[in-house]
Amino acid sequence: MNFFESGFVRAVYPAIAFPFLSIIILWKFHLGTPETDPSSFFVHLKKGWASLPLTIYFSVRGKEILKVLENCFSPPVFPLDILDDNINFNIMNFDTFKAAAIDFFKIETFPLCHPGGASGYKVSAFNKSIVYALDHEFGLEKKIDNGLLKAALNCDVVIWDGMYTEKEIRNKLGWGHSSIEQGVMFYRKSKAKKLLISHHAPERDDKELDIMSKSVLPKGVFFAKENKTIKLI
Repeated sequence: MNFFESGFVRAVYPAIAFPFLSIIILWKFHLGTPETDPSSFFVHLKKGWASLPLTIYFSVRGKEILKVLENCFSPPVFPLDILDDNINFNIMNFDTFKAAAIDFFKIETFPLCHPGGASGYKVSAFNKSIVYALDHEFGLEKKIDNGLLKAALNCDVVIWDGMYTEKEIRNKLGWGHSSIEQGVMFYRKSKAKKLLISHHAPERDDKELDIMSKSVLPKGVFFAKENKTIKLI
């Protein structure tokens, strides 16, 4: 299971690779940056996956999913209409996927606080669990925060939206992201074994993250990095 962020829909939740197909689960629908190109939606698919059937599942604003993808992956925005008569490209709702996946793993979804709506996910298998909660503004809606905390309680890994520092976030109310310091607090409150802070601010470079890692993060909390691997089983 690979977690990555892409320009289109800003973050595409796990790409789940089986020998016979690949799966992408969406959680929100807006372009993350002005320079975003919808083609980046597929950039992170591993070499060799192109020939596999690709199934996209969704839990956010499901009735709009097909229209959104058609608009982004057809002329004039995209050079080819990849949805039209493409036997290797399927779109199904999340409940269908949840039921079909039960023999492999359990997957749950819960709302997050983000402009336009967003969803978080919890994946559990072999008594291990990962909670994925990017594009969430902690502290804005108590009910949503409580739902996230309930999902993350005692889990193995939480992937946290720590785009800002506590100082930076003061002027970002309603932007749909959380702070690094809130992630540390959530880690302690959730009693998760590990918390990975992701969705880094675009202007924050590796050097700054390395400094902050030593000065701000307690044991058990890390900054997510490209190609970082965590072994749970």
